[in-house]
Amino acid sequence: MERNTSLVTALLLLALGSLATAQVVWCPDLFTLIGNTACLHVNPQTKTWDDGRAYCQGLNDGSFATDLAVIEDCEVMNSLWNFIVHKLNKRMNYWIGATDKDSEGTWQWLTGTHVQGDVPFWFPEQPDGSNMENCLTIAENGYFADGACNQEYGVICQAPVMTTFRNLE
Repeated sequence: MERNTSLVTALLLLALGSLATAQVVWCPDLFTLIGNTACLHVNPQTKTWDDGRAYCQGLNDGSFATDLAVIEDCEVMNSLWNFIVHKLNKRMNYWIGATDKDSEGTWQWLTGTHVQGDVPFWFPEQPDGSNMENCLTIAENGYFADGACNQEYGVICQAPVMTTFRNLE
């Protein structure tokens, strides 16, 4: 009886082992996984906000959408800024995907969600540009600031995080 129990246990463990999977998270080419939750592409080549958005939208291969980045999480923002400063060594202003063009003072991400106000995202006294500065930047100090949309800054693009499952054997 003990032998049969050991055999059944071994077969059960073998079967369960072949069913075990691991989730693998990755980003499309040109994009870097930042904060384990966002696929971002930082381009220091300067463009206006509209040209930057067109650049970002052109980075997809047709199987996923890309646009200016939406940064709604402090951890992602901190990880992104550390990547820019320490890996790329490109401290400068970058366009990201929000604007108050539709309603002055009401900042919205390109996804339609409201941009969180105040610190820790916005630099103190920002936004301050009234109807002259309607596009969102991550400024060279690492905080959000409003900017004139026709200014030329670097761009930060976003692609969806890709996931696949792999059998563990």
